[in-house]
Amino acid sequence: MSISMTRTQETLLKHMISEQKQVSIREIARILRLSYSLTYNNLKDLAKKQIIYFEDVPPAKVVRLHERIPTDVLVHIESQRTQDFLERHSWVRL
Repeated sequence: MSISMTRTQETLLKHMISEQKQVSIREIARILRLSYSLTYNNLKDLAKKQIIYFEDVPPAKVVRLHERIPTDVLVHIESQRTQDFLERHSWVRL
């Protein structure tokens, strides 16, 4: 993968891809049980890498996936989601 990401950033992206709805930074932090500052700083870094972007929707900032997210990032996150699913559902075989 050409873009380096932390485990926290990967967790954030997995959540955003699986939910596919607009969510605030605070809501993501609450759902994933992370501190707001950790969530915000990691999302800010992902925004610098043009993987996500922030949109002001009062009363909060909403986080969205960028339309031009690099394909290798999506493939990496989706393969992790698949692996997590297969670990949770051991009866499924590929």
